Amino acid sequence: MRKHPRTALGLGVGIGAYSVAHGATAFAAGLLARALAANPTGGERHAGDELGSLIDRLDPADLVFLGLIATGVKALASVSLTFFEARAGGLVGDCIRDRTIAALLQKGARFDASKTLATVSSRCRDVEQAAISGVLHGTRAVAQLVPLALALILMSPRLALVGTVALLPFAWALTKLRSLWRGTLSRAQTLHDELLIGVDDLIANLDLWRSYSAGTLARAVVARASRLANTAKAKADAGRAALSGFNEILGVLALFGCIALAPLLGGEAIDGTLLGFAVVFFMAYRPLRDLGDARGWLLKGTLALEAVAGLTKTTEPAVRSSGRLARPAPLDSGSKPDLQLREFGACRVRQRVTLEAPYGEIVAIVGPTGSGKTSLLRAMLGLEPAYGELRFGGHDLSVAAIGPPERPFAWVPQDAPLVGDTLLGNVALFSNEERARAALASIGADQLVDALGTTRVGPGGRPLSGGERRLVSLARALASGQPVLLLDEPTAGLDPATQKLVLEALCQLRRQRTLLVVTHRIEVQAIADRVIELTRDGSSNPPLRSHVA
Repeated sequence: MRKHPRTALGLGVGIGAYSVAHGATAFAAGLLARALAANPTGGERHAGDELGSLIDRLDPADLVFLGLIATGVKALASVSLTFFEARAGGLVGDCIRDRTIAALLQKGARFDASKTLATVSSRCRDVEQAAISGVLHGTRAVAQLVPLALALILMSPRLALVGTVALLPFAWALTKLRSLWRGTLSRAQTLHDELLIGVDDLIANLDLWRSYSAGTLARAVVARASRLANTAKAKADAGRAALSGFNEILGVLALFGCIALAPLLGGEAIDGTLLGFAVVFFMAYRPLRDLGDARGWLLKGTLALEAVAGLTKTTEPAVRSSGRLARPAPLDSGSKPDLQLREFGACRVRQRVTLEAPYGEIVAIVGPTGSGKTSLLRAMLGLEPAYGELRFGGHDLSVAAIGPPERPFAWVPQDAPLVGDTLLGNVALFSNEERARAALASIGADQLVDALGTTRVGPGGRPLSGGERRLVSLARALASGQPVLLLDEPTAGLDPATQKLVLEALCQLRRQRTLLVVTHRIEVQAIADRVIELTRDGSSNPPLRSHVA
């Protein structure tokens, strides 16, 4: 809230006004009930009445008017609080999402995209709701109880003490029940995440299920996950309702104790004190219930935060680091650094590669599926823990952080991802618009600029074809200006004419960039200076061919 002082101020003023107004309403109602009970005919009041002098100065109409004003203030404060509570909950969710994404960006190991998406989506909502229904509603409830407690003490200190003592054993029992409910809630949240993962996988692979006529089976799997999740959620919700109801029972039992013990406290049961005390006590019903509900939401929010934090934990070896950062020579320095790999590869696969590529060379990497081609590129980028030695221009990259300027690589992955931005914004993600236009022109994609240059594409925008996505991803790498391009199937999804343009663009980069190209296509291998074959047993064969095209 430090970065949002207006929201913090709005919450503080709203909670204060709401609580004081609620306490004033309760106190006015208690005084009115006591006055009517103690002197229903307007006759002489009982001697020794602690509040007699106050009641003497206030007639019932004054008390009703005071209650009406307090109720109006409470209603206005409620409207303001609802707005600021919703705003604060959204700010908390934004903060959790931002921190989680930042942590994931720093994580080098692979992670399950579907599980991560489901967890971030569902648990961030739980944290937002916990911030509102747990922290803020709990704070409001405590703030309401403070003036009510003062009113009860003013009504009768002895009755207030009896009520407090009567609540203690039941509060202890409620704490034990809440700890038992934690397990039920945790299971419900886990099953809900699994349901979201199942739905995501089902939608993402619709064509696969249709091609196998397996739609019914896939739906049955999701339906089963839905039944389990709904049942667990129903049990968790029932548990939360039970805890809420138990809070209400606490209040009734405490009041019952006060009534039962009142005759032992100096005869206060026979005048209007007990009635006024009971009226104020009943006004504590709502904040007591809200306080119990808030503790349930806080528990749910705690479990959600633990789940989100678990996304960035991994049992895989960390990317090695000596605590210093290697900084490769910049491209415009005039140097022509070589790329060297010595027994280098990702920790999770057996593949180890030894390679020396002079600056400006095009190296094609081929091999069967599962031989570690993509993992090799990810290890070079620092996205996976790696063994062996990786150098560029004499600098040891095995201790470098991920991304430029620590690593001199621009990556074109197979899935050619997009962000929700214009086409030019996607290409210029790591450069600027001028270089983005030049990169698109170099691969013959000018028509995309003319048609979609300022149109929002990607998530939340117009979807692009596989070939168009490939062109955008390739142009993005070219526009970055990085000296080494790591291309994973750069011509996948392109028609023959576009493939020819892309290959011509890659050929023009010879002696200007070092290219490592993972490919299965003969056309791509044909432009390479060398072709390296990887095998499933973890070895890399000598170059199948070495030439300068």
